[in-house]
Amino acid sequence: MDVKQYVDIIKTIAEENDLEVDGSDNEFSIDVNKFHHVAYLVKKNSSGYLQIHQWENANESENGEWGRAVYSLRCLSDIIQFCTILLCSTNIYARR
Repeated sequence: MDVKQYVDIIKTIAEENDLEVDGSDNEFSIDVNKFHHVAYLVKKNSSGYLQIHQWENANESENGEWGRAVYSLRCLSDIIQFCTILLCSTNIYARR
């Protein structure tokens, strides 16, 4: 499989679960709930794999920003594991 197919799988899983997906195939965000720090940025890097950045908001008075890459997705197994993390994070974030 190529990176385009991996991107399609991630976007499909996110959209099927009513998550907001915004951006192109080279870089897009998946927003679960940024206020509770649950959002991801998926970027295709120059080496040809996907890197995942997590939303960070160190101070509640700031807007927040994307942190450094926390996952590198290089094969279908990585994609499946990330989609599992994505789906689980929609159910367990702190709902205050």
